[in-house]
This record gives sequence, C-alpha cells and structure tokens, in this order.
Amino acid sequence: MTLDLEKFRKVRALADAGSTAGERAAAKSRLEAMARKAGLTLSEALLHDDTDKGGIKSPWTAEQMAAYWAEEARKEKSQFEAAEPKCRRREATMAESERERLLRDADLEILRDMDAGRNLRAEMTRRSGGQRRPSPVQLDLFI
Repeated sequence: MTLDLEKFRKVRALADAGSTAGERAAAKSRLEAMARKAGLTLSEALLHDDTDKGGIKSPWTAEQMAAYWAEEARKEKSQFEAAEPKCRRREATMAESERERLLRDADLEILRDMDAGRNLRAEMTRRSGGQRRPSPVQLDLFI
C-alpha cells in the first residue's frame, strides 16, 4: 500500500504543532501506524514527505537509488583495480637497481675520501702555521 502524503502531512502538522501534549502524542502514533501500513518506518515516511514538498517528486524509488549507488561503488572499485597494477609497475620501475646501488655506494666512498682530503689539507695548514703550501719537510711528516 502506498502512503497518502496529503493525509500524512496533515497528521504531521498536528504532531508538530498540536495544542496539547496528548494531541501531539496521538498524532505521532497515528503517523507511525500510517508509515507501518505503507511498509515504511516513520523516518522513511518523513523522508518521503520531505522530498515530495514543493511539488518536486523524486523520480527514483529506494531500490533504484540503492542500485545506482551500488553501481557507482562498483565503478569506483574497478577504476581503483585498474590503476593499482600501474602503480605497482611504477614502483618497480623507480626501485633502485643493483647498478644504481653500487654507484651510490661508490659515490659515498669518493665523498668520504674527499672529506678526508679536506681534513688532511686543514691539518697540514694548521701544522704549517697558516701557510697554504707546506714545505717539503712538513710533507714528509704526513707521509
């Protein structure tokens, strides 16, 4: 059975703005009975009433909406699944190869040697009393 929205609205107005608490309670119980008779919960019936106000009626039934959102979820999942292998390939492509690792290690070794050379030069300058070029005798001390 379908919900008679005109009658439902009148009872709802009474439930919202009845003059006494008993009148509002009786109207609310009547709303629940009308919704149950239509196969809906009270919140679903109120939603139907809200969407139908102003002469705007939703062309979608609850089943159609559920099917639409299920289809949207399926599309989103398939897009994710289609993109996932590409991401894995990109990660594999961008991963460091053995050759790159060896070059990086060699570069680090060269940098350490250069740093050691700078330290040696600084020590030689300090020991030579600030001269830029140590004398041959001083060079013998470092060898």
